[in-house]
Amino acid sequence: MVTVLALVAAMALAGLTGSAQASGAPAGCQHGNGSARTALQVTGVLKRTPGSWGVRLSADGRYVAFASYADDLVFGDADNHADVFRADRSTGEIAQVSVDADGLAAHGHAAEPSISADGTRVAFSSPYHVHVRDLPAARTILVSVNDAGAAADEWSGAPVMSPSGRFVAFTSRATNLVASDREFGSIEAYLRDLDGATTERVSVGAGGSDPTWSWAEAVSDDGRYVAFTAGWAGGSLTGDDTYPGSDVFLRDRQTQTTELVSVAPDGRSMGGWFMGMSADGTRILFGAGPQPDSRPAVFLRDRAARTTRLLAPLVTTWRRGAHAAPAPLAFLKQGASAAISADGQLAAIQTALPTGQDDTNGADDVVLVDLATSGQQPVTRSPSGCTGNGASGEPTLSGDGSTVAFTSEADDLDGPDNHRVTNVYVREMSARRTERISTAPTGR
Repeated sequence: MVTVLALVAAMALAGLTGSAQASGAPAGCQHGNGSARTALQVTGVLKRTPGSWGVRLSADGRYVAFASYADDLVFGDADNHADVFRADRSTGEIAQVSVDADGLAAHGHAAEPSISADGTRVAFSSPYHVHVRDLPAARTILVSVNDAGAAADEWSGAPVMSPSGRFVAFTSRATNLVASDREFGSIEAYLRDLDGATTERVSVGAGGSDPTWSWAEAVSDDGRYVAFTAGWAGGSLTGDDTYPGSDVFLRDRQTQTTELVSVAPDGRSMGGWFMGMSADGTRILFGAGPQPDSRPAVFLRDRAARTTRLLAPLVTTWRRGAHAAPAPLAFLKQGASAAISADGQLAAIQTALPTGQDDTNGADDVVLVDLATSGQQPVTRSPSGCTGNGASGEPTLSGDGSTVAFTSEADDLDGPDNHRVTNVYVREMSARRTERISTAPTGR
């Protein structure tokens, strides 16, 4: 126990620069395209309009799904609602994903995108329901339904799609999704098999269908494993779950068993929340702390080796504000401050600690961590290598981690300030190229 606390304290004191690779930043970087605005000045600009967030990448990094309030990304978007889009980085095309079966804009706000590995399918939530848009087929599928095809009788949202695009896990208050479900009150995690047209509850522990107050988090490529976070009100779902708070679990649909994931390096139950999972479900990132014997940190659970490893202190100062969103979106979950690549080899972590000697913006940034060597590279840099003049976070990765996407308040990472509160960016690590995605195509 003392070891975890000592390690986190030492890592926080050292910052994240000890093994960081040189970012190649030129001397005298100017923020705000010469305006030299600070992060505080950018954040305090009241006239900036709501922007984009919730970015997700296809396996090859070509397709980018995101949510946005922008009304100039596609023609005819004049409903003043948040929508979900998919950008094709190869062609520059941006398509609205949150549309109904007739291709018309979905009623109300839409958000929480999740994209398949090949980029052809995007899941999203709209008021009370979860949908999947199959772009090649120009078809929108209602996901929050039971085996008979009846829609959920209460709120459903927060979809996460398997890389294959076949399975979608989601969170719901509904009571009619499975036959043996509980009464109204709690929220639970469910899995929809789009090919098999079946729905099952996956937030299940020793108490069977007892309420667990759970949130769906991730699905493995083959749909066998589903990760979820269970709240403190759900009690202990497994015999080794002794922590009196939220925990991360993994449901094995093949063996019909539930496994505790948020386990400390010394093997004890420590509680925590989900951050990311590899495509095969063997490696899971989770956050934990503060506790009497440990500070907040990011941990890696290797299920095959049955080990937990401390990756980095969890020191963040920025969270995308929900106060700017209308009520339908205020309930939406914040993006995670860490992510893992599908192959389980790299992790991206949001941090307020310095990410290099050139990191002088005094705001959160993102670093890419090699899980084999512990080597780190700064992510949130402009094409010229300068740090942004605003906070960045909520990272996500391509399949092999060579491309990182993130949300940022900075207005100088790529091109002129477009006066939006947040934008989504993509960073190609080897080419050191940063591209703003949530921008209207040329000529719009």
